[in-house]
Amino acid sequence: MNERVSALICDHPYKLDKSLKGGNRNLADYESFVYEQKDLDEKSRVLKPGCFLVEFLPEEKADKYQYIYRIKEMAQAAGLEYCATVPWKKGDFVANTGRKAKNTEQIVMFTKGKARTL
Repeated sequence: MNERVSALICDHPYKLDKSLKGGNRNLADYESFVYEQKDLDEKSRVLKPGCFLVEFLPEEKADKYQYIYRIKEMAQAAGLEYCATVPWKKGDFVANTGRKAKNTEQIVMFTKGKARTL
């Protein structure tokens, strides 16, 4: 069933050892998911030409920027084109102490080939 999906929206539990610890929480102990090339290849395989992949990724900072960049490289290798990154501030609550992230994620958009007109 190749090229049958018009859009994919993904929010995977990314592995962030440093960011998932603090105070009385230690979420880094839970098993989490790290993308591999085969994951982006499969997303590209099922997308129709001109359609969109939207990934919710962690905010970019020291312990995550390489992983985010690697996802973009894997997407490109899978035949997906990078469109844009939009920051998403999830309300006014600050999940950590506010030293780095202020309860944000990145919404990263890709297309399979030239984006279709919406």
